Amino acid sequence: MFSGKGILKLIIDTQELIRLSKERAPLPCGGQAYMASTTAQELFRTRSKETGRPAYWVPSIRGVHQAEIMSRKEWRNLAKAHSKWNYGGTSLYSDRLLVEFGSDYPPVVEFGHRAISKIINEEKTWLFPMCAGAAGVKFGSEMRGRVEYVAESNVRCSPLVGGVIKTALPMFHAFSKKYTFKKDYRNSLNDILILATSGHLGIPLLTRDKLLARFAEECLGSRLMGVQGCELISPQKGVGERRVMKESRKYVNRSWRIIQTRR
Repeated sequence: MFSGKGILKLIIDTQELIRLSKERAPLPCGGQAYMASTTAQELFRTRSKETGRPAYWVPSIRGVHQAEIMSRKEWRNLAKAHSKWNYGGTSLYSDRLLVEFGSDYPPVVEFGHRAISKIINEEKTWLFPMCAGAAGVKFGSEMRGRVEYVAESNVRCSPLVGGVIKTALPMFHAFSKKYTFKKDYRNSLNDILILATSGHLGIPLLTRDKLLARFAEECLGSRLMGVQGCELISPQKGVGERRVMKESRKYVNRSWRIIQTRR
């Protein structure tokens, strides 16, 4: 079994990153590890599974800048104040993307991905437990362990941007035609967004999701390799687009759309 240490860059999906942080295991690559901001949302539970809305306030990009000049006490007071205001859990200046699926699925609002990435990449992950605590959201030892692991392992975060979603939507449609979604279709959408982030950056994705790996191989022409019980999905440039993807792209361009409401 290939160890992965010869890989210079890779993206680690949510479940594998949770396992690594829980076991405090070394990163399975010899260089820089990344995660998608979709993974960061799942890892630090910034989104409520029940409502799909923010679980607690996370500062906007301009708010993250203020962390350089404010004390932890001042930040805690600011987070408490925001948790009481009716902003839907996000800053008024938070980046936001709206995805409309026509009559196929309810619309999805993706929020705060650039800000979340900036918090991680500028090593300010202490903001997650602080903001969660101010909103009364339990952030136990396991969650704090994730924060510490990401910081100690220098895992970088790539934000969900319009280009990634544009890549992901035909993949999501093609996946829906070939396989059955998870109980909550948003979980399947998140898997596709993470896979699309990998393709957007041209960096392999490490996952234990066998179904996602099979989809990537069959429909996207990705190359698979076993790494420590996982599948390493390597996006392939120059591979001809599969027929199912061509059909899905036509359908998505005709029926679905992306609206970037805040940068």
